[in-house]
Amino acid sequence: MRRKNNNETVVFITGASNGIGLATAERLAKEGFIVIATARLPESRPRLLVLAKEYKNLLVRKLDVTDSEENISALINSIGKIDILINNAGIGIVGVAESFSQTQIQRIIDTNVFGVVKVTNAVLPSMRAQNSGMIITISSIVGPLPDMRQCFYSGSKAMVEHYTAQLKNDLESAGYNIAVANIHPGPVVTNFEASAPIGERFDGLENPYPQMHADVSKWRALMQEGRPISDVVDTILKVIHAEKPVFWNPTESRVSHNFEVTYCDPTGERFSKGPSFVLNH
Repeated sequence: MRRKNNNETVVFITGASNGIGLATAERLAKEGFIVIATARLPESRPRLLVLAKEYKNLLVRKLDVTDSEENISALINSIGKIDILINNAGIGIVGVAESFSQTQIQRIIDTNVFGVVKVTNAVLPSMRAQNSGMIITISSIVGPLPDMRQCFYSGSKAMVEHYTAQLKNDLESAGYNIAVANIHPGPVVTNFEASAPIGERFDGLENPYPQMHADVSKWRALMQEGRPISDVVDTILKVIHAEKPVFWNPTESRVSHNFEVTYCDPTGERFSKGPSFVLNH
């Protein structure tokens, strides 16, 4: 990606209403980037609106990543040049595997997977035309390493890992100067754990898994003891300023350790290339 001054660089962030997205928007605005901070219902997010008044280089736009591809593309085309896309919008869910309803599963996939794909597809034409850009996606430790209490959330992040891995290779093979990198937080202190619903299939019925609520409580306690959001934001800034960002970017040492003991290449570069038998035939 061609290096620019911060005040020449346009950053488009999804899910900027709270948590990681909001903190990232504020940090980038402080550092002089031109920030397009999007939210599904920005009018109900007072902190985001306050930031827009405080920083003239932070613009708020309404965006629901589950909207149609046509509407998403119309918004992005109205903005014009985008140098960095940060795919942050996402939702969680927790419980035993059988407890999730089809409606809950569909909502996870629509937001965490199709949302990333649709926004990325809308941004790519202009990035290809200018032959520069960066696509950063907020994944999770549970993308490469699944959490057995969040199988469909983990699965959605795994789908994003494979999608962005192929996208990275496709762009490189075609000769485009567009970087693709994922961010991998462990537990982070946000409202994520409080807003993640429990599987609802057994609502009003006898739950055949008596351990579920105890496991959910343990998970919520683990999340409440997580790292500060600033760790994630620092990692995002490190990727933005890197000359050659790597594919996997853990935000803390515990995540790095788990990647190291599971993968022979914890940067994700080997993962992104796929099995050697595929490449050799």
